[in-house]
Amino acid sequence: MRFRIIFFAISFLFLIQTGTLAGITYQDNQLFPDCFLDQVLSLERSADSSTFSHLLLHPLDLLKHKEQRLIYQGGFEDLYHENRGGEKYREIWFNHNRINAIIPLKNKLEGSFAFSLAEEEFKLRLPSEPKYDLDFKGEKNFAQFIFAQSLFSSLLQIGAGTKTLEISGTRFWDYSLEFAFSPFNRLKFGLTHRKLNLNYFLDLQYEDSFIDLPVNLVIEQNDFHFSFDLLSDLKFTSDYQETKLKRNQKLSHQTNYFLDPYGDLFSFSTGLTLKLSSELQLYFGQRKNYIKSTGDLYYQDQKFGKITRLKLIEEGGFSKLSLDKKGKPFFSSEVEFIKISGEGRGHIETWPFTPTLIDLLGQRLYFRLNGEAKVFRLGFEYHGSFFSFLSSKSDLDYLSIQPSGEAATWNPVFLVFGIRNLKEYLLSYERINSLFLRITFSRKFKNLSFGYNFSQFIPIHIKKREINKGKSNGNTPVDLLKKSTGGGRAHMISLSYGF
Repeated sequence: MRFRIIFFAISFLFLIQTGTLAGITYQDNQLFPDCFLDQVLSLERSADSSTFSHLLLHPLDLLKHKEQRLIYQGGFEDLYHENRGGEKYREIWFNHNRINAIIPLKNKLEGSFAFSLAEEEFKLRLPSEPKYDLDFKGEKNFAQFIFAQSLFSSLLQIGAGTKTLEISGTRFWDYSLEFAFSPFNRLKFGLTHRKLNLNYFLDLQYEDSFIDLPVNLVIEQNDFHFSFDLLSDLKFTSDYQETKLKRNQKLSHQTNYFLDPYGDLFSFSTGLTLKLSSELQLYFGQRKNYIKSTGDLYYQDQKFGKITRLKLIEEGGFSKLSLDKKGKPFFSSEVEFIKISGEGRGHIETWPFTPTLIDLLGQRLYFRLNGEAKVFRLGFEYHGSFFSFLSSKSDLDYLSIQPSGEAATWNPVFLVFGIRNLKEYLLSYERINSLFLRITFSRKFKNLSFGYNFSQFIPIHIKKREINKGKSNGNTPVDLLKKSTGGGRAHMISLSYGF
């Protein structure tokens, strides 16, 4: 949730301000594909372990669960909403329901398997000018099965996961395989191979025109991880991932228009854990993610546009001090620095002319995007209890985000000597200071456990930079109605029954 808030705070403020995109309807997938979340959260591998949504990416994490349990989880995230004239004008929300069953193997077999059923729904509506509309909406239902086992006294661990989902009448299968080899207690090597489907439709709307644009990718990923206890109280971990983005042939020709993207993603992270005493630990970590992609736009197998360059770099580091009490987490403090930068370039042509005639006649629209954000986070976590029977956990993060971004569109003139219709858009937000609060309550009975989680994003101060509007030809939406905004909150409940 915290990284979703950062992502939306940087990107969607820019989209809302510029109002340059046509309407888009999002279908059949969640906003953040699992593999991308895996990159972003590579240093917080167990941070979302309570939702079990990460088990397809890391099947061996299933071995941490030793009890046979049936778990229900339901959540709703109101990321952003805006009311104008008493009616909802802009909204971004996500909800989910999941049922997970975990069954450890008995007797001398060291292993477990899990089964999950889930439904997810996502809505994004960001209208701007009267002739534009940005409208994503999607639902997804899927089932997944996970298995993991230790062999030869944990010398070798194997895990596998598979997920099935249906998109536009076509069934897809995702899978993952994970192996870990530990020749002795202080050394461990691991390899994970994954194949994931990323499929959705963009329904672009401009005035009264609509275009169904499917985007279909097969994501193949290899993850190499390594851990080594340098000393009894000092542990080093390293992780390297390489991902190939390939075109998915199954859905690409179901409509007249389709986008054919392809590219590569690389990720590298390291971590160091130092045990200062039996109750005090110190962590250090760093990571870097690099995404490079391009893509072609087609109409009935005729190319009419191209994304010539799409690049995103995310790098950062963090340190954390953790204090335990009676063998359980009690208090921790963490500081983190993140830098995100990206750029995109491309063009759209006027068909049915050939590319050469398009260049000569100037019938082509070019676009350029550039952006950067620096994020500082200071976090605190406290574990306690209320009324001696209700366990609680409180997290408070201070976030300071410094975003910058610009976009431009233009047309070439006849014979391509010069440009015309230049429109420029600048991100006016200079700094966003905020708090992110998360509170969890849980109660455990004999076989039944109940949990409730609430989180809230709280803006403290937003500073805007002054922009010389005389130098910008971009369109600026005019707000005529009284408006109110909110969001940045999430609720999640869980019920767990042990057998």
